[in-house]
Amino acid sequence: MKRHTMNVALSGGLLAVFLLLAGCGEDQGPAEQAGEQIDEAAEDVQESAEEGMESAGDTMEEAADEAEQAADEVEEETD
Repeated sequence: MKRHTMNVALSGGLLAVFLLLAGCGEDQGPAEQAGEQIDEAAEDVQESAEEGMESAGDTMEEAADEAEQAADEVEEETD
């Protein structure tokens, strides 16, 4: 959870820097290009983290369902 919060904060900060640099004019200098690349990288990291968390959640749900089914089968056998 801390990583997700850090990624969101990083993305927000980079977005703010990017917006400030974008207001300087239409010609992009090296700092603006670097800012865009950093912003894109931060977004990629955030998306990967969210996908990983979603995948882990799905795996945990499947494991819980399987455990519940196994417990039900054991209960039926003992009745």
